[in-house]
Amino acid sequence: MKRILLSFNQLNDSNGVARCAIAIANILADRQNIEVTLCPLYKSEKITEKKLSPKVRLKTVFNFYFPGFAKFLSMFPSKWLYRWIFQKEDFDIEIAFQYGIATYIIGSSKSHNGKKKFAWMHSYDEGVKYRKEYLNMDKVICVSKSNKERLEKELGINNHVDFCYNPINDSLIVKQGQEPINLKSNRTLQFVSVGRLNKVKGYNRLIDCMKKLCDNGYDCSLWIIGPGEEYDVLAAKIKNLGLKEHVILVGEQSNPHKYTAKADVFVCSSYIEGYSTACTEAILLGVPVISTPVSGAKEIIEAAHCGLISKDMNTKALYEVMELLARNPQMVIDWKNILKKTRYAFSQKARVDKLYQILGI
Repeated sequence: MKRILLSFNQLNDSNGVARCAIAIANILADRQNIEVTLCPLYKSEKITEKKLSPKVRLKTVFNFYFPGFAKFLSMFPSKWLYRWIFQKEDFDIEIAFQYGIATYIIGSSKSHNGKKKFAWMHSYDEGVKYRKEYLNMDKVICVSKSNKERLEKELGINNHVDFCYNPINDSLIVKQGQEPINLKSNRTLQFVSVGRLNKVKGYNRLIDCMKKLCDNGYDCSLWIIGPGEEYDVLAAKIKNLGLKEHVILVGEQSNPHKYTAKADVFVCSSYIEGYSTACTEAILLGVPVISTPVSGAKEIIEAAHCGLISKDMNTKALYEVMELLARNPQMVIDWKNILKKTRYAFSQKARVDKLYQILGI
């Protein structure tokens, strides 16, 4: 029996890393002689836990979170945290499945006794803060090819970094996308975005773009799906700008896919991404994507053979892409026809072999 651990921050539906961890755990658990354990270090939501295969073990650690908790934990010696949280379990493969505290703990020492350690980098480690921990790993796995090439150059070591697009359960996503919703778009163009409501996701500027579109007479609306600390700030902004009929904060949803599937275009307005899970899920649902030039965006758009990336990170550039679609709604129809064929490049079957190869199973 080969025992595999995936550790990350929180297990909830609004977290793209958590959704990928669930998909990978369920895939691995179906293989013979493999036991998979998911270890969220912070909160684990019961409604999300129901999405785990009965074959997947769940090991919670603190089961609570407060701002600054990761910084507090990093004050403790990483080797001590490793012994306390993981060492007693005796895993064969340990995966720090999220940049940050999981990497700090699992990368506290080199692997030994035939064990393997991996760091899975979804976003990018600006400045390579965890250089020592990466070098203790057997390999660092980036979720986009562009970040793999960048990290390899910054670490200065060949053959220590690889990339693997996260496998996603496409059949489940499509099934969930068919569920009805209690919202109806009466607009010509319906945008949607899914993610945690924080500054990194760029929703403040996305709302500014919607204000300008509406002021310029375009018939469009936006659904934003997800919870987060910026909810009240964004809600107040929507009200103050007079956009309540055009921008709706749907809040946290156990099934965000049913909303995405009913939209015309998915918008990634982020300042930072590794390889956007939400964008990938949208494409699997047949919904084209427009994005800021975050890591992985170019790879997603190229594989989909449709969609657009703003020329830079500025709000003006994002507006220009959205306005182009508002002026040319036929583009969206054409893109959706293209996705009927190209979305299969994002399927679980197309990606899972690379995962097995990396893990050596």
